[in-house]
Amino acid sequence: MANALDLTGLVPTAAANASVTIKLIAATTVLQRASLNDSDISDSIDATGKIVSFTVPGGRNTVILVLLPPPTGEEMQIVEDCGGGATQLILSFGAGIHASITFDIVAG
Repeated sequence: MANALDLTGLVPTAAANASVTIKLIAATTVLQRASLNDSDISDSIDATGKIVSFTVPGGRNTVILVLLPPPTGEEMQIVEDCGGGATQLILSFGAGIHASITFDIVAG
């Protein structure tokens, strides 16, 4: 599996109908909910609470990830899982409470 997202610009891009897998790298924080364009895709979060997969339709798409943070802050990364243990960094943030993360993907 190769990268579905092109992260070279300010807004991630992808081919229309690309399959994207997003992974949260964090010690204790998990993905509590996820949405794509106001549609709840929380059922697509895996049993570990760390991975969500979805297909991006053509156009501008808004991804919202709601995190269940631990009592104290921790370092976290949101990455694309490219398969075979390879990832590419989408967002990185430090200690502190983060209730949700929002980013767009433009697909065409």
